[in-house]
Amino acid sequence: MEYLLFLKKFDLSLAVLQKKLEQVCSDVVLKPEQKGYLLTTSSIDVAALLSLPEVETLYLLVTSWKPFSFFSLRQDCLIALQEHGKKSYVIKTKFYDKIPISALSLYKHINPYVKHEGFIPTEDNFETTLFVEMKKDGKDVFCRVGISAGQKEKHSSAVAYPFVVAIEEPRTLDELTDLIRVCWIFQLPLYIITKEIDEKQKLFLKAKEIVKGIDLEKFSYFVQEKLPVGFTVVGFSRHAATNEYRLKSVFSAEKKVCFLFGNETYGLSQTLRDKTDLLVKLGPASKKPFTASQALSYVLGIYTAEKL
Repeated sequence: MEYLLFLKKFDLSLAVLQKKLEQVCSDVVLKPEQKGYLLTTSSIDVAALLSLPEVETLYLLVTSWKPFSFFSLRQDCLIALQEHGKKSYVIKTKFYDKIPISALSLYKHINPYVKHEGFIPTEDNFETTLFVEMKKDGKDVFCRVGISAGQKEKHSSAVAYPFVVAIEEPRTLDELTDLIRVCWIFQLPLYIITKEIDEKQKLFLKAKEIVKGIDLEKFSYFVQEKLPVGFTVVGFSRHAATNEYRLKSVFSAEKKVCFLFGNETYGLSQTLRDKTDLLVKLGPASKKPFTASQALSYVLGIYTAEKL
C-alpha cells in the first residue's frame, strides 16, 4: 500500500523518521516527494502513526500519477469514496506547478458527479478528505488522488470559557497581536474600545496579518466606542484595592463577564475604571504590570483551576 505522509514543522532527519515509522508499519520504504513523503508499507497501524506528534496528515493513495482528464479524475474520486465508505467529504487540492486549471473548476466537476451517487460535499463535519494533486511534466499535466487514511485525534478543551475580552485604546502591534493569539486559542470575542474607530480597525488588521492563521469569519471582534452591553465588567489595574480572589465570586455567579484591560502605556482610563463592576489587581506587586495578554492568560488559568 502507498500513502502520502505530511509532517508538521519538525527538524527530523529521514533516518529518524524511518525508525519511528518502523514501530507502526511493516516493510517501510520512505521516499521524500514534493512537500511530503511517499510511504510504502505492507501493513500499517494508522491510529498509532497519526498519534505521532510529528505527523500532520496521512492520505491513502488511490491512484499513482496519471495523465489528467476531468473524466478520469471524477471516476477516481468516486472510487475512493466508495471504497472508503464515507458519505460526507471535503476536497483539498495541491498544485505543484502553474497549471491553467483552478481548484474551483475541479470542485465543479467532482462534486456533482459523486453527489449523484449519494456522497455529500461539505465544509463542516466531514467524514473524510479527498486530496487531489496536480503537476506538470513538460507540457503534460498529471494528477493523483488520495483519501484520508484516518483523522488525528481532536483535542478539545474540557473547560468552556464564557467570557468576552475588551481592551481600551491599544497602541502597539505587539500588545494587540499577543492578545489576539490568546483570544483565538480560547475562542473569546475581542472588543477594541476606542474613540478612533478607523485607526484601530487598521491596527487590528495589521496585527491579524502578523499573527496569521486566523479566520476572520470565525473570529469575533468588534471595534467600537462603548463597552459591550449586558456583561458584568471586570477591569484589571495594578492600582485596584481588590485582589484576584474576588474573581471566584464572579465565576460562581455564572453571569456573562467582560474582562477589560488597559493598554501597555497608560493602563485603564479613569472613565472606564468607573464603569467596571469589579476592579482587580492581579498577582504579586511589581513595578512592571502585566500586559493584557499576560493578565488574560493568568485569569483563564485561575478559572480553569476552579472548573477542572
